[in-house]
Amino acid sequence: MKEKEIEKKRERRELITRAKIVELLSERHIRSQHTPVLLAWFSPNTHLSTRKDVSVALFYSLLFCFLLISSLLTFRYRFFKTSALLLFFEIFLPVCLKICRHRKLKRKRERRFLLPISM
Repeated sequence: MKEKEIEKKRERRELITRAKIVELLSERHIRSQHTPVLLAWFSPNTHLSTRKDVSVALFYSLLFCFLLISSLLTFRYRFFKTSALLLFFEIFLPVCLKICRHRKLKRKRERRFLLPISM
């Protein structure tokens, strides 16, 4: 008798309830949305959802670092015009990425309003 009762208690513990599934899914969703802040800042997309988005953001962040180091080195060796040009590109890169993000969001919002109401 006691063995059967113990087995029933184990089965009850092992059963996956809806609450457990919901909790696991919400934890997974929270973990999947966690993106590095700097990569999100250098991404032309609003969310880093695929590996391609992450690789593009990583490329732009490395390009930014390269421009920063190059401008500092050219300034150090007294090539002031070249340093100023590299500094301009360094400032221009994040601005362009931010404009690109806003355009994509605007296009997305417009497409949402073009859908019929029945959908």
